[in-house]
Amino acid sequence: MPIIETGRAKNIAKFEYFILFISGFGVTYNPTKVPIKLVSLNTTIQ
Repeated sequence: MPIIETGRAKNIAKFEYFILFISGFGVTYNPTKVPIKLVSLNTTIQ
């Protein structure tokens, strides 16, 4: 029987991966909305 990972830990891991992914864009990633700026996303995860 396969083990299915669910819950908060998996969501946090995916969110951290997402932040790492958009960090790779550098200055190209520059959204106008504050909640989705890289600084805001990094403070959300802490």
